[in-house]
Amino acid sequence: MIGVYADRPVEGWSYDHIRERFDQIKTYVNDQVGMPLHVPDDDLSGTFTFLRCLEDFGPDVQSADFGQTWLNYLIENRTVFWWGGMGRSTEHTAYLRLKAGIPAPQSGSIETNGQAVAEQIGALIFIDGYALICPNDPVRAMAYARQAASVSHDGLAVELACFWCAMESLAFAERNLNTLLDRTLAFPWSERLQRLVEDVRDHCRGEQDWRAVRAWLDDAYGYHLYPGNCHVVPNFALMLASVLLGGDSFSRALEIVISSGWDTDCNAGNICCFNAIRLGLEALESGWRDPCHDRFYVISSLGCRCTADAATETARVLAIHRRIYGIPEPQRQMRYSFWLPGSTQGFSHCPVVEGSEAPARNANADGVSPNGLILAPHAALSVPVFYETKDRYGGYELIGSPTLYETQTVVCFLCCDGAATVRPYVVTCAGMKHGPTWTVRGTFRGTWQVPDLGGMPVERFGVERLDAHVASRVLLTGVDWQGAPERLCITGCLRREEDGSAMRAFDAFTSSAKQFQVDKVHTFCISHPQADGVADLGSEDWHDYRVSARVIPSLSTRCGLLARTHGHRRYYAAVLDKRRWLHLIAREGDAETVLASASFDYSWDRPLTLSLECRGNRLLARADGCTLEAEDGHFAGGGAGLLVSEGSMLVDELIIEGSDEPCLNG
Repeated sequence: MIGVYADRPVEGWSYDHIRERFDQIKTYVNDQVGMPLHVPDDDLSGTFTFLRCLEDFGPDVQSADFGQTWLNYLIENRTVFWWGGMGRSTEHTAYLRLKAGIPAPQSGSIETNGQAVAEQIGALIFIDGYALICPNDPVRAMAYARQAASVSHDGLAVELACFWCAMESLAFAERNLNTLLDRTLAFPWSERLQRLVEDVRDHCRGEQDWRAVRAWLDDAYGYHLYPGNCHVVPNFALMLASVLLGGDSFSRALEIVISSGWDTDCNAGNICCFNAIRLGLEALESGWRDPCHDRFYVISSLGCRCTADAATETARVLAIHRRIYGIPEPQRQMRYSFWLPGSTQGFSHCPVVEGSEAPARNANADGVSPNGLILAPHAALSVPVFYETKDRYGGYELIGSPTLYETQTVVCFLCCDGAATVRPYVVTCAGMKHGPTWTVRGTFRGTWQVPDLGGMPVERFGVERLDAHVASRVLLTGVDWQGAPERLCITGCLRREEDGSAMRAFDAFTSSAKQFQVDKVHTFCISHPQADGVADLGSEDWHDYRVSARVIPSLSTRCGLLARTHGHRRYYAAVLDKRRWLHLIAREGDAETVLASASFDYSWDRPLTLSLECRGNRLLARADGCTLEAEDGHFAGGGAGLLVSEGSMLVDELIIEGSDEPCLNG
């Protein structure tokens, strides 16, 4: 995360341009080039999206499973990649192969796409996660890296990705760079790879002037020597040189790789992951770590994971690790428990509360105090629960869904060594809504049901301290919510000339439909020229609920409502089909199972009421008097949404009504 944010502002800049503007970059420079710090980026989104393959398919995965993960979680031309076209963008080329029915690893092979396309950098930039889930187990880490990288790459690109992944895995138990290189080189590699590694290693041995090394790299391995837009060899050579010249300094290696140009954010992401594993958390200087507030974006069709933070993703990595190695799962953690040293999980001083300047600081930062954010007198700390529109920047689209909704119940855990008054609140684009005022003494648990917001999405959740008792120390030790909203209703025309804020309700949906938009009369219009365009919202922990809407099919071959979505190719659906049928289906990737079906005549351009209900394994679909029932255990939870094929569907009064018990455990 630090590497991406440090290097993204100069991505695409030449070495000479960086040197002329900044000389050597030693801090974040996003403000100086007029861009946000927290931007969407392929190197973060891809790394944590593709790890979901192991969540969905289990430990024994093959390249074909990673290919299915691409098809489920990528939205064509919108998420994760640079969609630069067939034969130009390696990832776009591989995606089109998968979409055409060519499975992985053939989708990324040299035989299919040619050597120039197959040996670009993407295989390398997405593999850090496999080292993280396989600490000090380089053989298994490399196996996962190879399977994942082969979806889109081949040849030296996959080999170098595996080499870096092995070094990262070994770095959990070995700090010395030369020892790490020796141990990694002991695995069987091509002569081409071995020659590259030894050449860079020899040239950096005893060298102090990184600019001299950069000049040599340009002559020996520069972009001009390789085909394609972003070849793996120059960037790998620069990464290896940067860590060798940086030694045991996290900052020096990062400064070298930032200031050297080429694919800056990819290179920095990889070397920061490697050095943080090798050198430990204490190596990350506060000047790099603090401005991030732990938060980043993971942009995919699973919109509820868009707004992410380092601690939450660490917990996911650990969960995958336990599953692979047969380690029992611990009890579910709270959504925010601030359990890692210095972690703030995206909380910062609230930008919408006037006079709130006290920064978020974890009391455990010194390694002694209990976990929890320090809540100073008159301070307000808040966290984004939806992407911030100000972070829309550059070529990577920012889409996703909130994690908190109206009528959900939030539980807050606090502790105070005296007495203090505290209240929770939410922020929407229309303003703030405050919860009850709590008097906190000792250990305290407070619950609050977020009020009806008229369908507007929650932007931030916060906690404000109202008193001025400086002597009292207050810690926010946990925040949690779980389960579907009691009632979320989005209705009426969102295209209001007098109030543009209503459009934010539309933004809350994650859409892979070709067209998804508001309407002059109806709430939504979803249209897709091929099969199965999807728009959904909600979270993985929505279990038991009912989704209903007033729908108007228009020209479509089929349309309907979705429940328990987990990506856009895994869901339950109540589907109106060919103006003759009502189906209750379960879709998992390419496989679609009709769980129940009935004859049902309906007409284009005529409204009807449709609903889909999930209660445990029991499913219930209704359409104007026609009822279908089934039992199925494919999906335990997920969001709700809309589906259309080869046409359009107008939607009014979309309602989600949950019966999940709120999570109130600490």
